[in-house]
Amino acid sequence: MWSKIPNLQGLRAGRNWLREVAPDRQERVRRKYDQGVRKIKRALAQDEEVLRTFQMIVGQARFFGRVDGLREGLKLYEYGTRIQNENTAVFQTIMKFMLRKAVDREGKTLDDAISAERVCEYLDREIGRITMQEAGAPELKISVNIRPPGDWVCASWKSALKKKRNNVQNLISKAKKEAFSDQWSTLVAWKTWCRKPEPKRTNRAGMS
Repeated sequence: MWSKIPNLQGLRAGRNWLREVAPDRQERVRRKYDQGVRKIKRALAQDEEVLRTFQMIVGQARFFGRVDGLREGLKLYEYGTRIQNENTAVFQTIMKFMLRKAVDREGKTLDDAISAERVCEYLDREIGRITMQEAGAPELKISVNIRPPGDWVCASWKSALKKKRNNVQNLISKAKKEAFSDQWSTLVAWKTWCRKPEPKRTNRAGMS
């Protein structure tokens, strides 16, 4: 059931994680960490052996953190590369459509909003929009690469849903599974974190 999707849990986790690793928060956390380390060192100053053990543990923890971070970063990079290279433009378009709908309908059922019919309607609208852009500005050479596969011999996704329903539903099911995966949510969080923050809007008096 579509409504059984772990509704936005991955996205919420990504946003929470994003806040935790934001540069400004990280600076505050690091200051508290350094203060705590210094406080423990002062408390252990009378016992050199225990102090050395503590210092060794702190150093190892930092080392493990770097190693785990590099390992997770490589894993995430390889995942993102695979998603980009192995999946078609229409697959990625369906994923993004589902995520937008999930955000819009947070806390509500997604069954109807991301049904096969709704997805196909959206794809056909996108094809029409891109085709109109191409007609109005042929110099842009816009390529419509989200049409149904050529061997399906379907002029639209609406007709594909009638003639190739199993194929369409299988494609949508795979895109849904990927869109709501933990790895994709983490990748989106990283992408958002690296994006430059939008400047604050000011009113006429120049106040933000």
